Amino acid sequence: MRIAILYNSFDWCEQEMTNYLIKKEHTVEQFHVNTIHDKSFKGFDLVLNRIMPSYAARDPYFNMTKFMNSLMSISKETDLVNSYEAANVDYNKYYASNLMKYYKIPTPSTYLLTEPIMDDIDQIINKLNYPVIIKPTLSGRSRGVVKCINRLEVDTALNHVKIDHTLIQEFIQSTEHVDYRVCVCNDEVIFTVTRSLIDGWLGCISKGSIMSQPGDVPEEVTALAINVTKRIRAAVNGVDIIISKDGPVVIENNPTPNFSPKYISLLGFNPIKRIMKTILDSTPTPIDVISKSFKAYFDGSATPNPGEINIGGCIKNGDTNIFKFSKNMGRGTNSEAEYLALIEILGKIVSLKIQKVKIFGDSQLIVNQINGRYRIKQDNMKHLSRRAKALLSHIPEWKLSWIKRSKNREADALSKQ
Repeated sequence: MRIAILYNSFDWCEQEMTNYLIKKEHTVEQFHVNTIHDKSFKGFDLVLNRIMPSYAARDPYFNMTKFMNSLMSISKETDLVNSYEAANVDYNKYYASNLMKYYKIPTPSTYLLTEPIMDDIDQIINKLNYPVIIKPTLSGRSRGVVKCINRLEVDTALNHVKIDHTLIQEFIQSTEHVDYRVCVCNDEVIFTVTRSLIDGWLGCISKGSIMSQPGDVPEEVTALAINVTKRIRAAVNGVDIIISKDGPVVIENNPTPNFSPKYISLLGFNPIKRIMKTILDSTPTPIDVISKSFKAYFDGSATPNPGEINIGGCIKNGDTNIFKFSKNMGRGTNSEAEYLALIEILGKIVSLKIQKVKIFGDSQLIVNQINGRYRIKQDNMKHLSRRAKALLSHIPEWKLSWIKRSKNREADALSKQ
């Protein structure tokens, strides 16, 4: 495979990735962030985005709009890890907070400090209660993150930030002296470490937290990490979770996690090699699609409605399955389940570079909404519809049709596994 690595600082992680890929006989090329604008990556089988938010936040020449436009273009040309949507989460903590709230992921309430919000900041603080957290929308390694216990400390913190690029966030107290960093890759927990909380609230290795390997990780912690990683459509994610009095809470998502050699001695294995193997094992080899027409089937349901979401589907070349899936996607409604199943199958069609496909589902609502025959009234449905249509825009020739459930038995069965 021909693989590109995008970077803004070529550190230990990027060197380990390169060494591993070369050892596996892949062709590897590296591109600094300043060189990727207007560049085509059409000839690459996989692009790994290693543009670190912590470095981007300190780079006076980093242009977020141009960078995100470049990622969008790359995602249309080839397989991008992580996805464009996951990149939005990585580089915009306000977007990340809203997305998690939308999917009912437990996370602190967060407000973007705009000029109008600044006029009502006392009301916002009254909603959140002291202490509050002040943090940048783009950062890493806890740079610029401040805990404030009164208005004087809030004003002092705000004297050093840019309005429209700063968040005020609810502080949630951990009931434990550590937080959990859970590394998820392709719906699998690669490892979990704990970090001691500095002053009882901040987990950050670069600021002095002690990293340890926990004994038993609470099942609800790993389940939450996998769920949020699915929701932000990340292949790789480092999820920071605390245990509050009400249960586990996601504090941060890190779709571009950074590691150092100390992880090897702690874990007993190289996390970069493990992650790269997992990614490569799930990266499809491009197939000959010039003269082939494919069929795809999807289904999803919530039990009860609303309730636990399960989705399934398959892509066929003739009578042969070239891909099938069965996943749990947390909680939601039947309609959300159908949309998530459609989004999952479309993502795989795009990554396989299939040029022509007929897609079938047994939800008249979703099929007619995507085809423009039904209006979409609910905001959550509009959001899911936009995600599906964005993926469809990458498929040169497609047709989405409704079929009876009796004709959709395989996808139906997969959604119930």
